[in-house]
Amino acid sequence: MCFLFLLTSNAIGQENAITGPDLNVCSGFLVDSGLSAGDYAGNEDQTITICAVAPETIINLYWNIFDLGTGDVIEIHDGNSTAAPLIGTFALNDLQTTDITSTNVSGCLTVHFTSDAADVGNFGAEISCGMPCERPLSVITSAEDPMPLLICPGESVTFNAANSIFYNGTQVQDFEWVFDDGTFDTSNWPSVTHTFNEPGGYKVQLALTDDNDCSNNNINDYVVLVSTYPNFDLITNITDLCEGGEALLGITNIAQDSTYYLDSLNNWISDPWIDQPNVDLGGDFCIEDGTGACFNNAITISSFGFGETIDQLSDLESFYINFEHSFMGDLTIAFICPNGQSIMVHQQGGGGTYLGVPIDDFGSPCPVPLGVGWDYWWAPDAINGTWVDESGGFGGSLPSDTYQSVQPWTNLLGCPLNGTWEIEICDLWGADDGNIFTWNINFNPDLYGDLLQFAPVYGPDCDSTYWEGPGIIEQSEGCDWINVFLDTPGIYEYTYFATNNFGCTFDTTITMEVTVAPTINAGPDFTLDCTNPNQQLAGDFNEPVPPGTQFVWQWSPAAPLANPDWQYTNFTSLSNTTNFTLTGYPLGQPGCASTDDVLVTVNSDMSIDVEEFYNACNGDTVHVLAPQVIGGTEPFSIYWESFDGEIIQSDDFLLSVVEPMEYCAIVSDLCNAVDTACTSVTAFPTVPASFHVDDALGCEPHYALMTLDYLNYQDIATMTWHFDDGDVATTLASANHEYTVAGTYHPWLEVVDVNGCITRDSLISPVIIYATPYASFYVEPPVAILPSTTFDFTNETINGADYYWTFSFYGNSHALDTAFSFPEEVAASYNVWLYASNQYGCIDSTYRQVIVEQAIDVYIPNAFTPDYDGINDVWQIQGLGFEYEGFSAQVFDRWGTVVYDSTDPYGAWTGSFQNGEHFVPDGAYNYRVIIRDTQNDVNYKYVGSVVVVR
Repeated sequence: MCFLFLLTSNAIGQENAITGPDLNVCSGFLVDSGLSAGDYAGNEDQTITICAVAPETIINLYWNIFDLGTGDVIEIHDGNSTAAPLIGTFALNDLQTTDITSTNVSGCLTVHFTSDAADVGNFGAEISCGMPCERPLSVITSAEDPMPLLICPGESVTFNAANSIFYNGTQVQDFEWVFDDGTFDTSNWPSVTHTFNEPGGYKVQLALTDDNDCSNNNINDYVVLVSTYPNFDLITNITDLCEGGEALLGITNIAQDSTYYLDSLNNWISDPWIDQPNVDLGGDFCIEDGTGACFNNAITISSFGFGETIDQLSDLESFYINFEHSFMGDLTIAFICPNGQSIMVHQQGGGGTYLGVPIDDFGSPCPVPLGVGWDYWWAPDAINGTWVDESGGFGGSLPSDTYQSVQPWTNLLGCPLNGTWEIEICDLWGADDGNIFTWNINFNPDLYGDLLQFAPVYGPDCDSTYWEGPGIIEQSEGCDWINVFLDTPGIYEYTYFATNNFGCTFDTTITMEVTVAPTINAGPDFTLDCTNPNQQLAGDFNEPVPPGTQFVWQWSPAAPLANPDWQYTNFTSLSNTTNFTLTGYPLGQPGCASTDDVLVTVNSDMSIDVEEFYNACNGDTVHVLAPQVIGGTEPFSIYWESFDGEIIQSDDFLLSVVEPMEYCAIVSDLCNAVDTACTSVTAFPTVPASFHVDDALGCEPHYALMTLDYLNYQDIATMTWHFDDGDVATTLASANHEYTVAGTYHPWLEVVDVNGCITRDSLISPVIIYATPYASFYVEPPVAILPSTTFDFTNETINGADYYWTFSFYGNSHALDTAFSFPEEVAASYNVWLYASNQYGCIDSTYRQVIVEQAIDVYIPNAFTPDYDGINDVWQIQGLGFEYEGFSAQVFDRWGTVVYDSTDPYGAWTGSFQNGEHFVPDGAYNYRVIIRDTQNDVNYKYVGSVVVVR
């Protein structure tokens, strides 16, 4: 990361109000009518022409303050009057930190200012002569593009700056190549060749100054990555190889200053080489006592990716300055980003408030006596107002804190992050001074991308990594491992080569010696007498060995031996006939080992036998029997050991089975012969007999569905349901039982699984069956004779609590006993229903038919057969006691259509439709008959149905 510190020469001059005469000057300031004391006035209309002093031909206005009120404008003409060409019309903050330069032969600019009625705003421009600086643009290219360049240590790269851009006809005056390895070049232009000798990442930069003394502010990090050196981690399965043997050689790591690892494609990848960040801090510069002086200082930032900009206010945390000054009322402070956008954070005001602890020494040139700087910040989220808002006016120092900016922070949206950032401080009055000790810009840490880092990659295939050497008989798929076979003693070298994605090849070599080793024998087979403590195993060589040769001996199995790593060793215990293997090799050469066997027979061989299996249901007790001993020498020592380490000092034992377990009997005899035999105790898991009941509450009779909770029915042999009412069932999975008698029942279930294990369970809550009411009543009278239609109903229900009577849709009642009158003058039969319920919701019902008859004798047929056979061919009403007057008879089909209508009491219906030639279909038809009682002068109505059958 590079820093460029830029300090302009003091531009000290006169404040010239726009209300004054035209100017011929090359220094000073053009300011508004309020000068440094405040805002300009409302309704102003001012014009001034400013021309360069001969021999200068160009005048330039640098607007360090441009804060116009809404509706106020400045017009600038390229010439000595308002008739000259208009450069532009500017408002609000349009020209903040902007140069306006004349291009006409007169070397003049004319400024025309107008304001509306509001008295707000101010402006100021630094006057200078000559062309302002337009910075060149440095461009670096290389024939080895694209970037970043991947090269090997000691490799050279040629860079070219011929494509760099210079403006306004300027040319390069000074340049400096910075190679980021501590070296620079100021001699070779436009191309330079540089050798990078050390591994690492390098950002090559180019600083330019044109012949107008303008320097570039762009950052052109040209990244060169120089491969790091690998550290090979080789491995072999032998130290030295014996003739006629094979050896495995390979590489497990290629480390680069740290641990290497394999990626998902089996490439060798190291921890990366990582650059170190720098800190951006502006320089120390003096704010000299004078009138109308602007001071600039710059830092160049290159920490971000190409083209990154400030996209939101949260990208910028704050501006920071450590500052002391004896008067803040005449200062303007602005920050300017690399593309010229700016923000004015303080614009005069605050009177004689100090900044820090200054030395108030009027008229001192730089360097002034230094006071004590205090820390000040400006931030978008500051709680405090501006410096002016928080100042005391006169006396005292502005507290060290974070403040708001005068201009909106949105001024900086779109600013490039990389490049030259400037702070500009203008001191518009005399008799005060100060000093900036340091300043910087704090960006959001989330904007900083990953630091420059890289790790060379060594591919997984044989074109990237491979071995060279004699006797290679086999190699791995990626050539990282090889098998070698050598049958001639000697010294051999094997070299491993690795080429990374930088194109760099590195190698390492391993040396291996092939030797001749002697052979051994373990001695003749023999029989061991357990009572003879002096018998031993004895190894030897098949041929003489050089004196002083150190040999490694190993007997296997080692447990029965006193010293299994000695050439000669005694027995500690040996219970069974055993084949011992002796391995021997020269010290340090395990690959040169030879082996031989010896069989040692034990006369007192002993074996034991136990029951192999004990099966029990979980929770049962089994008797584990003592082992049967065959052979051996008495007395015997017997104990049992469980799989989890429990020791049982007994020949046999009782065991409560809670889980599967293995028990082993260990028996030893007098000669320390030992044998072991194991038995397995199987604990069958029992099937749980828990179940649940659907509809556990009900009225008699009631079905309760009981269902087993366990779903693996294949584990079940039988199930027996006990319903606690004397009944049982053997259905699998569930049983639907009818309880016919009220009561409380506690059903339970017995389950026998396929292993014969039995479990039982019952319900926590019982099944409760409630008594159902028995509905019954009687009626008086059984038959009523018109005109009386009233009946008395007496309730005889058993176990009832609530009642509901219905009287053929003519009425209802909730009384215990009741009376009801049916419609008068209607002879008919009526259904009377009684519904009885109790407090448990159990319901029963019954009904009876009551009859209302008239006093007259009337017969109405309920069927006839109009088939002209002379038998029952018509439907006719017959009887006594009624007269002709007032009689009517109507017959309706099921849709309510009248099919027969007559007022003749002696008339007959033949089945025709309304006495026509068409006959109605067979079926039931409703009738309504009205008859007048001739004796009582009362009308009676009869309704019913008649069936037509042919």
